[in-house]
Amino acid sequence: MSKKVIDYKIISSSNPRFVEKEVKKLLQEGWELLGGASIGEINRGGTMDGFCQSMVKYDG
Repeated sequence: MSKKVIDYKIISSSNPRFVEKEVKKLLQEGWELLGGASIGEINRGGTMDGFCQSMVKYDG
């Protein structure tokens, strides 16, 4: 029987430590990782790295 996703979040920041901290907090609250972390370039007046992690919460 498959689990039903009831909520979805994307944690993102140019600061990898912020993403780590938020992901750890959400894991403690019952959220689960959806795939691996992603990194890409963000251009907001200058190019910088951006880090993302998708998180889901399942029913039950």
